[in-house]
Parts: sequence; C-alpha cells; structure tokens
Amino acid sequence: PQILDTLSKNTHNIYPQKIFEIGSTIVANPKIDVQCENNISIAAAIASPTANISDLSPVLLELLKKLQLEFDLHKSELKMFISGRQSQLKGRNGIFGEFGEINPEILELLKMEVPVSAFEIIIKRN
Repeated sequence: PQILDTLSKNTHNIYPQKIFEIGSTIVANPKIDVQCENNISIAAAIASPTANISDLSPVLLELLKKLQLEFDLHKSELKMFISGRQSQLKGRNGIFGEFGEINPEILELLKMEVPVSAFEIIIKRN
C-alpha cells in the first residue's frame, strides 16, 4: 500500500514510473502469542499506460533467482488485484508473496489514471 500511495502522489510526473521499497512489514498471525509478526519485505511497481503483469514478471523472477528463493505459482483471488491477472508465490514455509495488476477500483480511489502492476515478497520472517 505505501508504494501505491507514492505512485498516487506522482501522477503529475512522466510515465512509465518504476519504484521499489524494502522494509519492515507487520502482518497479523493468530498462530503466535503476540498475534503478529514483523517481516522484511520487498515491493515494486510499474505504472504506465501499458503496464501489465508481463512488465514486472522478469524483474520478480530475476530477484527470486538472485535471492535463491524456490517457489511455485498458485492462483489467487486477492481483491487488490484484477481477477485472473494475479498469482501468489508459495515456498517451503507457505505463501511468501503475491503479484499482479492492481484492481482499477483501487486505482480510481487513489485518483490514478494509468494501470499499475506490482509485487510484494517476504524475504525474512521474524
């Protein structure tokens, strides 16, 4: 969500816009005593009039290769992405990422006029 906020504040700039961020994320986890976990994640997005899932896939695949993260792709139906244009990444310890084309309803709420493709992966669980 922070990466989308950044893009929404830069709609006056020239496209394409390609950004990434690395940082801590807090995720609910009712299976542990404190009910949440603090992870290190990487997120990236491309915003352009022609942005689609194919634009970001090579970046994601190269990153996963460099980090030596093994994965399988799994169908997902997350509301933040367009149905049929998204996937989750599953490794040995379960789902660790997702990617896809951002739902136009979300882009409209953010007053964004171009498509956006994005991914987020957890690179360290705490």
